[in-house]
Amino acid sequence: MYRKSRFFYIIVIVILIICNGCRQKEDNVVFEDTRGIDGFGDYGTFNDNGVFYTHKGIVYMFDPETGIKAPLCSKANCDHRGKAPDNPHPSCDAYFGQAVAYSAIIGGKLYYMVTVPDDDSKEGSLFIKEMYVSDVNGTDRRLLFKADDIEFSVIGRYQNGYFLYGYYNSEDVSGESLENDRSGMIVLDLKTEEIKRVDINNEYGCHLWAMTIKDGCLYYGISYTTVNLSEYDYDELSYADRADKLKRSMNNEVWRYDLEDETSELLFEVSGWIPRLSLSYGYIYYSYDDKEHIVRNLADGKEYRLQKEDVYMSPFMYSDGIVFTDNGKIEIWRYGTETAERIGDFIPDGDISIVWITKKWVYADVFNSKKGYKMVYCSREKFMKGDFEWHEYNIE
Repeated sequence: MYRKSRFFYIIVIVILIICNGCRQKEDNVVFEDTRGIDGFGDYGTFNDNGVFYTHKGIVYMFDPETGIKAPLCSKANCDHRGKAPDNPHPSCDAYFGQAVAYSAIIGGKLYYMVTVPDDDSKEGSLFIKEMYVSDVNGTDRRLLFKADDIEFSVIGRYQNGYFLYGYYNSEDVSGESLENDRSGMIVLDLKTEEIKRVDINNEYGCHLWAMTIKDGCLYYGISYTTVNLSEYDYDELSYADRADKLKRSMNNEVWRYDLEDETSELLFEVSGWIPRLSLSYGYIYYSYDDKEHIVRNLADGKEYRLQKEDVYMSPFMYSDGIVFTDNGKIEIWRYGTETAERIGDFIPDGDISIVWITKKWVYADVFNSKKGYKMVYCSREKFMKGDFEWHEYNIE
C-alpha cells in the first residue's frame, strides 16, 4: 500500500507539472502574492520584497531593487554561520532551524516555517512543522503554531492577508503506512493570528494541488483516483499500464470553503488526466491538449476559450491572465478575452519558464542546453509592455 500511495503521488505531481456568496475582505498585504516551493528540498520563496532562500538554516533575501543578497540578521560582527560540528548552537539572528520554507516579509514582519526532524531518527519523517513570526532581522521571534502530525508540504503561499498551507500524509506519526493518503490545509489569518485547519479527505484519498483565496473565501483543488489496485495487480502491470489505468480513473475537483461559516461547496469537476491544471485568483485554467485553453471564473461559472495552433509548453497563471512562453515567444491571454496578445520575444539566449509574477516583478528561469540554467527577473510593468529588461541573479 505504501508503494501504491507513492506511485499515485508521483503521477499527480507529473500531471500538475506537465500539466459569489462570500463576504468582501480588504487586502492587507503589501504585495500581490507569494509563492513558496517545498517538498523536494527546494525552499525558495518569491514575492515583491525579493527572493528568500535558506543555506544551512540561515535565511537570506535577494533584493531585486538593489541586486544585493544578504542574511536577515543585523547583529554586529556576526559571521552568519549555520549549524556545524564546531558551531552546534548558532548565534546568528538569521538562523532558524533545520529546514526553513515559506519566508516572507509582510507588514514589517518576517514569517517563516521550520521543519523539525524526528528526535529518535537520523532520517526522520519530518512530521513536525512550526510557524514563526519575528522582526525582519530575526529578533523578537514568536511561535504562531506547531503541528506534529504533518508529513509532506505541498503548497505554501501568502495571499490577501493569509498564509495558506497544504499538506498530505502517507504515514501516521508512528511510521505506519496509511491505506489512503490524507490531505489537509491550514489557513492562518496574519492580522488576527487565527488558525483554521481543514480536513479534505474523501473515501479514495485525495491530493491537494492548489489553494487560493479571494473575497474572503478559500478555493482549493484536489485530484484522486477511483482505481483500486491490489498488490498483485499493481506488481503485474507495466509502468505504462499503471499510468494509463490511473489516468483514466482520475478525477479533479475545485471547492470553495467559506472561512466564516466553515462550509464547503463543489464548484468544478472534470474527469481524466488534465496535463494543464491551475487555480488562482478565483479562476481555474485547464487544457487537455495545449491547443484549446479554457479559463473558468469560479464566481459565476463563465468560461472563456482560446484556440491555438501552436503548442506552448509553459503556460503560467497570474492575476490578470495566462502567460504563454515557448521558443523565445511570449504571449498573454487576459481573462475575459478570446485572443492572446503577443507582447514580444525573449532576448537572452535560451528557453524561458516563468517562475512567479508579483505586482512588481516577473521571476523566470532560462535554460540553455550548453550553458545550463540561470535565474532572471524583470519589472512587471516593463514585462507587460514587451520591454524585457532582464537581470540575472544567483542565490547559491
